[in-house]
Parts: sequence; structure tokens; C-alpha cells
Amino acid sequence: MLKRGTGRIIAGNMRNLALTVCLLSSLALGGGPNYQTGMLLDITHQDSSRVVGNSQTGAITSVNDREYQIAVKVGSMTYVGSYCPRWRWSYEPIDFVVNTEIKVRITKKDMYILRADNKELRTTIIKRISGPPASVASQP
Repeated sequence: MLKRGTGRIIAGNMRNLALTVCLLSSLALGGGPNYQTGMLLDITHQDSSRVVGNSQTGAITSVNDREYQIAVKVGSMTYVGSYCPRWRWSYEPIDFVVNTEIKVRITKKDMYILRADNKELRTTIIKRISGPPASVASQP
């Protein structure tokens, strides 16, 4: 014999389970991220150095940093993304070829570039430049 009100709890749990199953199945059927085709316009890098101190030993070390700026034209908008490899073994975007098509995914503040090994390179969008679409700009 069920206690009074237990039926409502079970019905609520079943409804939550059904909603969860529907959401998960729609995500699974939706596939992966949606990429757009863009034109890789430029890759530049800037080197900088900073001094890092160790408060326990008093040692001071100079650290070199590199920031890559990657410009990609998607439709009529050019996005410039910033990527800073943090570790010596971090990925460095030296395998991209300028003036070739690439697959990108744009969010509010990030641009994800699909690499040749099907991994994403996440960059932070630092600039958006509006202009004519890529197909119009290439016509004489």
C-alpha cells in the first residue's frame, strides 16, 4: 500500500524522466557542432616576455609568451581570434595555410577552428570587421 501523495511524486519523477530522455535524444539526433565554411585570411603572432618570481625561494625567471591572431572571413564578417598556447607542449597553429577554406564555429565570444586532425582550436574573438561577402569581394 502506497502512502498518501506518493502517486504524485512518482508521476512527477516519471514526467522528469520522460523530459530528460526527450532532451538527450534530440541532442543525439542533432549531431555534432554546426560548422560554417570560412576563408583563412591571416595568421600572425606576437611574442612578449614577463618576469615571474617565486615567493618561497626568491628566484626570478623570465617567461616568453606567444599570442597568435587568426583572421577568418565568414560571409560578410571577418573575425579575428586570439590564441595563446600556455605550455611548451601546447598546440601551435603552424599547419594552417592562408587563403584556404576552413571550417569554423562562432559563438558569442569564441571562434572554434576545425583542425586537420578533427580537433577544435578555441580562440577568443578580439575583433569583428564588417565588409562585403567573400564571394562578392573576389569578383572583378
